Amino acid sequence: MLSTVPLPRPRPGWHHLPEVTTEAVAARLAEAGPAVRHLRVFADPGRSAPLPGSLTAPAPSLTALHDAAYLVLQRAYDDLGAAGSSIVVLLLGAFDGGAPHPYTGLFSGLLKTAHLERADALGYALFTSTTDPVRAVARAEEESAAERTFPVVFDLDGVRSGYRLTEEPNDLTGGAPAVLGRDSVVVVAGGARGITAEVVKAVAEHFRPRLYVLGSNALDTYPPETFTGNDEEFAARRAGYIKAELAKRDGRTVADINRAFDRLINARDARRNLERMAEHSGADRVTYLACDMRDAAAVDAAIGRVLAEQGGIDLLVNAAGLQRSGLIKDKSFAEFTSIRDLKVDAYRNLKRALRAAPPRLWCNFGSLLGYFGQLGEADYAAANDFLAAAAVHQSATTATEEFTIGWTLWEGVGMGANELTKAYYERAGSYSGMAIAEGVQHFVQELHAPVRRPSVVHLGEAEEATVEKFYPGYLIAAPAPAAAPGFYLRRLVSRDAGSVVFECPFDLHTDGYLRHHTVRGEATLPGTFVTELAAEAARYLVPGKKVIAFEDLRFEHFLRVYRDVRSGPRRIRAELDGTPGETTVVRVLITEDVVAPGGRVLIRDRVHFRARVVLADAFPAAPRWEAWESGAETPVPDPYHQPGAPVSLTGPFVSTTDTRIHPKGKRARYAPDLPAGDPVWPRFTVPCVLLDGLARVGVLDLVDGHLVPVAAPLSIRRIDLYEETSDHALATAGEVIDLYATPPGFDLAAEQISNRFVAARPDGRMLLQMKDLRATLIGYIDARTGEAVPADRAGREAARP
Repeated sequence: MLSTVPLPRPRPGWHHLPEVTTEAVAARLAEAGPAVRHLRVFADPGRSAPLPGSLTAPAPSLTALHDAAYLVLQRAYDDLGAAGSSIVVLLLGAFDGGAPHPYTGLFSGLLKTAHLERADALGYALFTSTTDPVRAVARAEEESAAERTFPVVFDLDGVRSGYRLTEEPNDLTGGAPAVLGRDSVVVVAGGARGITAEVVKAVAEHFRPRLYVLGSNALDTYPPETFTGNDEEFAARRAGYIKAELAKRDGRTVADINRAFDRLINARDARRNLERMAEHSGADRVTYLACDMRDAAAVDAAIGRVLAEQGGIDLLVNAAGLQRSGLIKDKSFAEFTSIRDLKVDAYRNLKRALRAAPPRLWCNFGSLLGYFGQLGEADYAAANDFLAAAAVHQSATTATEEFTIGWTLWEGVGMGANELTKAYYERAGSYSGMAIAEGVQHFVQELHAPVRRPSVVHLGEAEEATVEKFYPGYLIAAPAPAAAPGFYLRRLVSRDAGSVVFECPFDLHTDGYLRHHTVRGEATLPGTFVTELAAEAARYLVPGKKVIAFEDLRFEHFLRVYRDVRSGPRRIRAELDGTPGETTVVRVLITEDVVAPGGRVLIRDRVHFRARVVLADAFPAAPRWEAWESGAETPVPDPYHQPGAPVSLTGPFVSTTDTRIHPKGKRARYAPDLPAGDPVWPRFTVPCVLLDGLARVGVLDLVDGHLVPVAAPLSIRRIDLYEETSDHALATAGEVIDLYATPPGFDLAAEQISNRFVAARPDGRMLLQMKDLRATLIGYIDARTGEAVPADRAGREAARP
């Protein structure tokens, strides 16, 4: 275990490293024995890197932990790749202001790459808000048994979540006010070459701002002949240059001199790019400042000059960076730290220099490799994921408008100009090679986006295929506006023109709300939630239409989610029923395989739920409901809210109030109480908590004057919807919704069913209505005592004289 959390006293097998070096880590691992099969990285960034200070100054203990983790991964590379091994990162106190701590990105980038390179090991990172080490370790142990399509998981106040990508078109065809102009001041760190220079040249052409370009190459130190002749002629000088430099006998190797000549070529490229910028902004309006972005004093001086001359900055582009591929086992520690630290130090130094005068817009150039990791990119992924996490945190907790663009490979420039890198990715088919014009267009669109997201990536077909190879089902499980898979459609199994199959693994982290809905003590999906599952599947199959009704719903087996027993995923099958038209019907089936402990399938595709979903272009007009006059009403407690009920509801499922019996039937008021900030409820598209409460209103009755039935649904003939809404939307709006059920009495289990349930607004407009619900009686609650009474015992008591 590697840790920065202070411990009361050392324990056997734990070692303190006064200094993190390759030799020190190797020595400690040698003491641990012949094989290191499990790595645990444990820290509290809130204590090790307190904010905001750690964004403007080094965080030495957390950086040292990151170093040590890399060195252990490198030294124990083979053992940590064996089956049965594991790599786990646990950061507690990992949230600040409700957003992940920026340094979570440093560790998630490393973990994702290690996860890809050591694919046979169990690998994941858990970032939790708790600061209690015992609770944090318990959560990490629970997470080890959870289903994941992505190896990074967040736990904020007990709510398990993860990052998802949402496809968001950024169409500016309608026009948008320019965010830059001739009076704007733009500062670009690392902007004289590569993709950044291409972007800045376009900015100069279109907006003509005052430009300051910061680069590591001191261009004014080169002799004038460096910048003469064409590129081909200059490249031909390499052999003569090497020969002349070797003759100086100053100890440099051929490799050293080759790199020096490469810097000459880079200097020529930078000078040419600066001249192109000056052609548009003006020769006296483009200033190049030589600046080592890793040097805080140098960055202070450069930014200080800009602020002294201009007073402020409109756009800062932070694009400093290096990239050299190499697997963890092969890359030297010095190279790892130099690549990682350039981006991290540049960001911190810029934050420090601009702490009193932040720019109007702050754009970090990150990488797709940071979001997903990549073989051979542990340092680059860690640094870029840090930039993405920092932008998310700053956008959430400060007034700074900051965003990080996760670029893919550009064609012929930047990483794409390196022939070895380009050839490697072309052979692998990993990245599509974005054209320069397309990349420039994406940048300009991000500047002018109506809603600017703090973390953005660009995916083409090749990138999507790579992500699917790395993390099967991850992109499919992410919501997308065009054909949103939805909350329950977590892994696409198959798809054709007329059908689709998804898998949905349930667990009490992702589906923690089910802890509040139990049947005989076990977390159980409410029957009415089949409407959400079915609606999501139907809309995926028939995008662009509204779900206006559900027909022939059948509830055949409880869908339970056990705390300590893992079960296989449920399958959600959707199939067109007939030919699509103005009204389209989709059949939906939710099943699971019943599997013996040894893995043998006992029952294949046992059915939980069936339903037919009706879709159309628009909702029908809402009928009107005439409110019942107040009068001879009898208050009746909702039996499901009693602690002894066989079906017990707490938390968000306590959704009704003022339950009572009326001469015409039963009635209540919908009172949603959804947790603020809960990430689950905003993703639902059907008001299924309302439907659950509405069904319970139909159960209200008094048997023998004091027994209230508790029942479970068996079927519903039809549910009609008259608008697109959800429990989250209704709770946010706060409008009064009344619930009605007819006829009087408890007829849900009768042989012939004829009942009606309505949810209506105060003016009588119906939100929805439900017809012909059949249920099975489970038991009773004694309204006088709140105690549960079995169904057969109640019958015997009612028969007494």
